[in-house]
Amino acid sequence: MTGDCRACAGHGDVEGSKVCLACGGSGTDPDYVPPTRVVAKKTLPTRTLETDLVKLWIEKIPYRLPNCRAFRRAVVDDISMRGHRIIAGVEGQADVYVYVKGGTVVEVEAKMAKGRMREAQIAWAAWCKLWGINHLVVRALAGEEATATVDRWVEELRRVIG
Repeated sequence: MTGDCRACAGHGDVEGSKVCLACGGSGTDPDYVPPTRVVAKKTLPTRTLETDLVKLWIEKIPYRLPNCRAFRRAVVDDISMRGHRIIAGVEGQADVYVYVKGGTVVEVEAKMAKGRMREAQIAWAAWCKLWGINHLVVRALAGEEATATVDRWVEELRRVIG
């Protein structure tokens, strides 16, 4: 896209991160503030994304489930700016992995209301089942507030870990 960078008056192309390729987001417009709304005392973009919900959920888990710790997983297969290939994780791995004190592990895939599991994600869920690893798919509901979604996801995890 071109012209979305408020920092440099839209001179450069903008990738999905909304950082201008021309100025790197370091333009001179100090008054630019992206539109936000407050949910659960956290500032979120106007449109709540899966990433936002997962982040809130991971932050809430230790308070609601003290014996659990959740971690976001990054699956990467890309080329660095210097031309080196970067590989981390396995395609289809769940978004989050949860460790429960005592050794239980839960793989968690988060989906928005209309989100569907990709073939690689279905294969990962099958692998988890084969190896006796808990696999949970949590889903946001259409029209549901972010806080309600996160609270419901905590309760879904509670049911899985017992």
